[in-house]
Amino acid sequence: MARSMRQVVRTRRSAWRGACKRDLRSSIERAAMRVGTRVGAVVSGALVCLWGATAWAQSEATSGDAQELARLVDALEEARFEGEALGLANRLEEARGMVVPEVYQAELERASGAASRWPVVAFAVQRELARARMEQGDEQGETLASEAGCLTRWSLVGPLENPSMEGFYKEVGPQHELSGPYEGRFGEVDWRELAPADYFCAFSLGSFVTPSTSAVVFLASRVHLNEALRGELLVGAAGAYRVWIDGREVGGDDGERGAGLDVQSWPVRLSPGDHEVVVKLASTGQGSLAWSARLLDAGGQPLAGVEHRAEAPRVALGPMRASAPEARAGALYAVRETTASRRASPLAKIRAAAAWQRLQPADSAAPWRDVARGVIAELKGGASSAAQEAEVLLEAAPLFEERWRQVSLLERARELAPANAALWERVSLALAAAYGEGSARAEWQRQRTLLEEVVEARPGSLKALLTLAKLYEDRELDGQALRLLESWQGPQEGDREGVVAWARAMIDVQQATGDLRRSRELRERVLSQTQFSGAYRWDMMKEALAEGELDQALTIARERWTTNPWSSAWGLQVARALQASGELEQAGEVLETLIARNPGESSLWERKAELRLLQEDRAGVVEAMEQALSLRPQDSALRARAELMRPPGANFYDAWIEEDVRALADAHPPGPHDYDILIDQAVVEVGPTGLARRFVQQVERVIDARGIQSARQLGVSFQSGDERVEVLGVRVHKADGTLSEDYDAWRSGQARKQSTTYNDREQINLRASNVEVGDLVEYRYVVHQVANENFRGDYFGAVRYVQHGRPAALVRYALLYPESWELYFRPPALAHEVRDGVTPAGEAVEGMKSRSFELREVPRVYTEHDQPGYTEIYDYIMVSNKADYDAIGRWWWGLIEEQLVVDDAIREEVRRLTSGLGNDEEKVEAIYDYVARNTRYLHVGLGIHGWKPYRTSAVMQNRYGDCKDKAALLKVMLEEAGVEAEMVLVRTRRLGEVDGSVASMHVFNHAVTYVPGLDVFLDATAEYNGAFELTSMDQGAQALIVEDGGQTRWVTMPIDAPETNRLAQRLEIDLRGERPVLRGEVEAVGSRAVRYRQLLEDPQRRDEAFERELARRYPGIRLTRAEYEGIETLGAPAKVRFEAELGDVVRGEGEGYLYPLASPEDALGAYAAEGTRRQDRMFRVPFAESTQMRYVLGQGRRVGRVPEDVEVRSKFGDLRVSYSTAGEDLVVEVDFSVKVQRVPVEEYEAFRAFVGELHTALNQTIRLVGEGGVR
Repeated sequence: MARSMRQVVRTRRSAWRGACKRDLRSSIERAAMRVGTRVGAVVSGALVCLWGATAWAQSEATSGDAQELARLVDALEEARFEGEALGLANRLEEARGMVVPEVYQAELERASGAASRWPVVAFAVQRELARARMEQGDEQGETLASEAGCLTRWSLVGPLENPSMEGFYKEVGPQHELSGPYEGRFGEVDWRELAPADYFCAFSLGSFVTPSTSAVVFLASRVHLNEALRGELLVGAAGAYRVWIDGREVGGDDGERGAGLDVQSWPVRLSPGDHEVVVKLASTGQGSLAWSARLLDAGGQPLAGVEHRAEAPRVALGPMRASAPEARAGALYAVRETTASRRASPLAKIRAAAAWQRLQPADSAAPWRDVARGVIAELKGGASSAAQEAEVLLEAAPLFEERWRQVSLLERARELAPANAALWERVSLALAAAYGEGSARAEWQRQRTLLEEVVEARPGSLKALLTLAKLYEDRELDGQALRLLESWQGPQEGDREGVVAWARAMIDVQQATGDLRRSRELRERVLSQTQFSGAYRWDMMKEALAEGELDQALTIARERWTTNPWSSAWGLQVARALQASGELEQAGEVLETLIARNPGESSLWERKAELRLLQEDRAGVVEAMEQALSLRPQDSALRARAELMRPPGANFYDAWIEEDVRALADAHPPGPHDYDILIDQAVVEVGPTGLARRFVQQVERVIDARGIQSARQLGVSFQSGDERVEVLGVRVHKADGTLSEDYDAWRSGQARKQSTTYNDREQINLRASNVEVGDLVEYRYVVHQVANENFRGDYFGAVRYVQHGRPAALVRYALLYPESWELYFRPPALAHEVRDGVTPAGEAVEGMKSRSFELREVPRVYTEHDQPGYTEIYDYIMVSNKADYDAIGRWWWGLIEEQLVVDDAIREEVRRLTSGLGNDEEKVEAIYDYVARNTRYLHVGLGIHGWKPYRTSAVMQNRYGDCKDKAALLKVMLEEAGVEAEMVLVRTRRLGEVDGSVASMHVFNHAVTYVPGLDVFLDATAEYNGAFELTSMDQGAQALIVEDGGQTRWVTMPIDAPETNRLAQRLEIDLRGERPVLRGEVEAVGSRAVRYRQLLEDPQRRDEAFERELARRYPGIRLTRAEYEGIETLGAPAKVRFEAELGDVVRGEGEGYLYPLASPEDALGAYAAEGTRRQDRMFRVPFAESTQMRYVLGQGRRVGRVPEDVEVRSKFGDLRVSYSTAGEDLVVEVDFSVKVQRVPVEEYEAFRAFVGELHTALNQTIRLVGEGGVR
């Protein structure tokens, strides 16, 4: 066997040598014809041939990593389109660390020659090549920025304010006055030199500008030219930007799509001499800032060694255009051209789409996804081979966000890929990674099985081996991981310890298994191969500090900071090492350097305070801490340290605290509960700006062991950045009179993975220790609003619930507010006491108005399924500083008016959508359909954007938004089409109705659009609903129509008639064959169609989903055929025609019996499960169902007895069950409707009786006679 394998290896090596000679000859011939191709690239190809003939020996049975790299470079050489080539160039880094450095660098040299046809592709390869050289200590890599024409010397000023991108669209800072200082985010800012700390031409400005979100910065550089330049300025930006040269705007981009390189190119014509380049760069609340710029000549060659310096501008900046022009060159233009080309192959388009994703990763419109969809659709009717199609699907999968879609594409690709070949391996590894994203145990098992299959089939595949080893390690199977890694024989072209990825994996596993000596030896080897990236040097520095080797730690930190000058983390380590060595003055100089680079970074000021403390400079400590706190007012730990420096004073809530909680417990004996509430009070102090502090005291009593878990834990929600939580204490008053103050606290976010909601809500979780039956658990905390300004403007409002699911002995809500204010209150409906201007002890409140509501012996609320919303169940207090809803409307209109923008993109899309449409209804349907389908629901409720929509132009561009964003976009698009539309604030039904006595923005949680001419509400967040299918959460909801200007109308949104939401089924069960066969047609309209559109969305899994749906009524069913209609058309009926095999339909012994609808029906359980209710019974919408069931009995079997027909009409709905025969067949018809959305509790008994008749009718039995057919 061994000899046979050697023969195969020799044969393949010989074949590869022959192919190599042919490729080399072809490369030389191409080089002779190609202008500008470097001979070195051809020579490097020859070198690759020399080692490659050996590498091929491992072939399909062994190593594929070097071959995969060579395959990528071969593809780059053969690429015909610039976008395709850029996609390939971006993937070269995947081989970093996977092959020995000599091979990697040689292939990059070859790639550099192949990429020289296109400047942006060449630069992408040259950056990776420069990095590879620097990893090996080759100083040639350091010259890249100069050789590539990069502009790396800049002056910077910022951050300036940019709420809702207002600072970008308005003239701010240097646009008004060239010389500073200017009013910044946190105090004055002025021009300063940006450290020459680019990462191969690109600046990540977050290292130099804090905060870098909701910020505007300006950059300026003075360029000197010895001769005239007619060329181009290539730029890449994270953030929206505009760029001026000598005061004239030359280009820009209004979107925030992420920082690629050379994304856009702007033509420039410059005379000899000095020229000013000024950039305005802006980010949103969730964005970032980055910048890169290069100058090229007319031939596309970099302006190498261009002379430039950091200098504030001297020439006034011309006005910004209303919208940025579209670039006609650059990487983005190239990938768009490739994806749109009819000559480009499907694979070329997919690779260009991947480059697009890399260029603008933050573009939520995800245009690369549309490209992928189009290419995949083309494949279905194309002439691609199975392997070609598999490769396209493999490379298309990452272009989709949805994991299920990725899995579906990769599973199909794996079916098509040749078994055990290199392509099969790549597909399998990608599929394993997709499985690994799942959370179910079954997914992990599938991932492990797949990886083990790949490793067995291709034992030389390092990537497969590393992935499986990591999986083992994550599952604490360190021994298996170690044995697997040790089994790798290494690359043919070098020592396996020279393969960094393998060595790093070995280091991790050896550390986990306790072999520290071997791991350190390998670490030294890795360090020799990674002189740029700094792998393990952080750990080495920490170890040196811990062992007292301060000189060594300082040497490491200084070397890394020199190599990575953008890294404040390494700069801080230099300061720490100096501080540990007693060199406090030098440490201070380093900190001053870091602060000068990024004066807005609070952690630097905090480190400065630490240093001042060591120097016994108390005034310096306080000054530095105050500066840090001004930059991060929401940092509770930082504030606590700063407050230690201040003299103590009285707290606003002291007079309201209930101290003797045990006495209150004794006065209120426990009831029949597992725990109850003794105290629930909130004291709110509102400042003149509307910013508030809220003190909460809550005491819960543990009555039996079941209540321990609930009473001992509490979550405190807050808005990160706008609020901070100060925990005053968690105390357990023990039954024996002692006190325990031990508790745990941790922080958690509320935006979950794969969620469509991203906001700045977080939670502090508190958990008391040592809680037992009879204990009282007391929580005290304060929530501070700490933003520099009230983003709500002059609005203040709150809703405070005073009832819970447990009784409460004392509930209190107190509000302290400025004497100049007028507030409006909705008091609780329960008995209560109001106190104005005094504390509970009767003392006057000085300097502020106050009002408190106090309730005693508050009863618990009994909750049930399908009950009304919160405010109809729980009593509450509401407060607002707005006199009426017109005042609310004017306030909100003032907030949103400037966001309702119509730009060219919106005008063009409206023109396209409405071309040829004759009436408003058609226009509404077309525009609604576009917004619902093309703007993905994504809630980014950060800061003011919990209240204020983003600009409609940005929503259109980004193609995502939440309810108010979609409503605003609908409004402006409809009005552009000549259809009047109004914004609407909605209180969805789950919140419950309010009485309207107090006008408050806090009562609303949703926004939609209203078209007065058609009297229709449009909710484009309901992506499965048609324009005239109002979603169930809106039906019957209270709403405020806000007209332009702010006038309002309070309305109740319409409720459907039952027929609007009908499910019609025509079914036949054939009992003549070996198994019962169910055939039928289902037609759903309204909300019933919405459910089917959502259920059957994925065409690949449609049958699976429909079978599960049928199985709810017919257990064991097997779908054999199904046809679908209308599933993908909003507003259309959803239809399914199908056939399926059933289990037993005939029940009982002997001749048996049938149920009217083939199986028992629990109508009571579905619609009226409780015998009695305390709350009204709510339905999502009124609805109707009609089912015709035809039983084909066959010869020898007939119906012996059928039940009586039933017909009932009531205020709640209608019911009809009838029986008839058609030849030998039995036909059962069932019609049922619920005509109401709410059943009042006092009418529930009658409603249940109505449902009971349906329940009885559907569970009657139909006796059969004869033995023919199946059961």
